[in-house]
Amino acid sequence: MRPSPENIASLVLSKFDTLPQKCKPRSQPDGRREWTPLSAIVLARSGRDPELTCVSLATGTKCLPSSAMVKCQGMVLHDSHAEILALRGLNCWLLSEAKEVLSDPSYRSPFLEFDLSGPSNAARDQPSSPMPPLKLQQDISIHFFTTEAPCGDASMEILIKSMGPGETEPWPVEDTALKTLQGRGHFSLLGYVRRKPARADADQSHSKSCTDKLTVKQFTSVLSFPTDLFIQRTENAYIRTLIVYRDQYDSTGYERAFGRSGRLSNVCSLDHPFRIDPLPEDFPRFMYDRANTDSDHECKAKVTNISALWIRCAGTAAATAADVVEVLMNGVKSGFKQWDQRPTKASIVSRYKLWQLAHSMLPFIRDEEELHRPHHQAWADGLSQSLSAETYAAAKSTILRADRITLKNGTTDALGNWENNDGDYSWNCTDV
Repeated sequence: MRPSPENIASLVLSKFDTLPQKCKPRSQPDGRREWTPLSAIVLARSGRDPELTCVSLATGTKCLPSSAMVKCQGMVLHDSHAEILALRGLNCWLLSEAKEVLSDPSYRSPFLEFDLSGPSNAARDQPSSPMPPLKLQQDISIHFFTTEAPCGDASMEILIKSMGPGETEPWPVEDTALKTLQGRGHFSLLGYVRRKPARADADQSHSKSCTDKLTVKQFTSVLSFPTDLFIQRTENAYIRTLIVYRDQYDSTGYERAFGRSGRLSNVCSLDHPFRIDPLPEDFPRFMYDRANTDSDHECKAKVTNISALWIRCAGTAAATAADVVEVLMNGVKSGFKQWDQRPTKASIVSRYKLWQLAHSMLPFIRDEEELHRPHHQAWADGLSQSLSAETYAAAKSTILRADRITLKNGTTDALGNWENNDGDYSWNCTDV
């Protein structure tokens, strides 16, 4: 039985309520309350009454300009939009859960399992890269809840309706416009890749919109590097449903952005489209969403400049140990300067910290009895190659990821005006 969208959303909102006050938007001196989007990942176990587990939750709206990329060195988050942080949180949790499985032979994960059957049971769209040994259990499905329409193409109709007369007139299109299409503006151009929104006077970001990043996930799965080194891209490693508030859903925009008949019609196949599940109109609003805060005060509400991240504790300690809770600002943990050289500034979902976690798992690969099966040897060799790479770029380009790279490149080429957000790939992994 498919889990109820209302039950998924209620679980997420209840979890957010339990977070400390530092994670929540603040009140302004003039009485206005700040607002923020909220996104989360919920896993469901199939059954008559599906068992739901929220594993990752995030808020936020900020991203870094392209000029800052070269200074990040893997320690500063490029994109702190709620949707992207929630996906990074999911990958951090999966990687942590995988470490528990590999490091403790007595641990039986409720979510992950070894693939003991060998290549004959390999994922259908993963034919050439060596297979990782772990996979999501077959009765687990992934559900994505967000309180705001994802920025970018899916939200253009909603954005246009919210703007005043004359604000949405078609803008002149320069020769370079389709390479650097703004998150807002050029309202006559629909179906295109857009960068994250920013003020007109701000240094522009090359980070793609949440719509575009979610679109690619329909082809590559929710698994990102380095989680995809350990966990298979199986049929259920894709988002099953995208749940939004009714007023944050426009069928035309969502079908154009995510569906088979829209901008993806020229892609060979869309095998894992997610179902869009708008909530009933009377479903309770997120306390800190834009609609709530705007109605509370005669002046327009202000978006908060902080991001909050919550990740469920992994492994045997999940019932008793503390979950991960971070407050982020400017891509690093609150209280640290953005360009501080200390690694302690880095979020647990930063490239640096995720790589550090993956690297810490190498000793368990050598010791785990299940991994001495012949069909896992090519994977173990590929993993050693990746985890011993000198640079982050080299680590992401090994044979273990060949199929994913092909899938992503095919998708982004088909989308058209995809511009890479380069600059944070050359840092030295051997220093981690």
